[in-house]
Amino acid sequence: MSDTFDVNRKPYLDLLLADQQRVLRPGFDYAPTPFPSWNSRSRDDGGGSGIAMGWHIVLAGNPGFGKSVLAINLAAHAAANGVAVGYVSLEMSHKQLAVRHLAIRTGLAISPMERGTSYNHVHMTEATQGLLGHSDEPFAVCDEPFHDIHDVVSLMADWKAHGVTMFIVDYMQLMGSPGVSGPEEVAHVSRAIRGFAKANKVITVGLSQFNRETSKNYEGSPAIQGLHGGMSMEADADQVLMLDHSQYQRVDDVGAMTWLRLGKNRHGPTGKIPIWLSYKNLQIRQALADEVSDWPGGDE
Repeated sequence: MSDTFDVNRKPYLDLLLADQQRVLRPGFDYAPTPFPSWNSRSRDDGGGSGIAMGWHIVLAGNPGFGKSVLAINLAAHAAANGVAVGYVSLEMSHKQLAVRHLAIRTGLAISPMERGTSYNHVHMTEATQGLLGHSDEPFAVCDEPFHDIHDVVSLMADWKAHGVTMFIVDYMQLMGSPGVSGPEEVAHVSRAIRGFAKANKVITVGLSQFNRETSKNYEGSPAIQGLHGGMSMEADADQVLMLDHSQYQRVDDVGAMTWLRLGKNRHGPTGKIPIWLSYKNLQIRQALADEVSDWPGGDE
């Protein structure tokens, strides 16, 4: 049976007063994101500083528009700020994840780290040594892809026992649940991940695709109703953020600019964030105030 509280009585109000003035700590209470506008909109237990423990976040985007790169940026930034991260990828190998993380964390070019004619062992060594020079929290990745939600939750529970407090699942529609099919399967996966966040007071970030109608619409910006899996994905999330493929603009071979849309937020205002993706090192940052007018659609 869950606890009950009489919020009209002094014992509760004294505890509330003490808790509200407590200084929130990264890694214990919240995880800062790389985007100041996202942090400031994350109120309540996020304190305007980042996404809070116990929250479930959905990051949505079309294939090839930076959804996984955004998630790795989120993970790398959290690890650099005292948050132990676990990344469950159902698409990329641990080596692919490691190389992307190296480029993002060190700021060095990714091309010389990749196998093939462009590979440069001196550059790769510099990147690995550069990462070792930091005192980041662990960034755990799985050795093989998991497709059963029960196996994923079991893995997350094992990581949690070893101190991980932020979990990224890339991506939710690739997972299944035995005995469940169709739209209910996605709903079951979403509820399981959200339930893990709430029960364990950790952060879960589930990556999602859009449904067919939204993904092929390059004239209009995506809305939360366009998540693949329907209302359950939206209902389970504390926050839903969407990469806007309708306003994705490439700048030569240098990078791309678009908007990250905060379409649902239980803990503050919604809005949109202008972001820049560097093709060189895969780092994603928020645009500066004097840059926003150059973004597709301007400041709308």
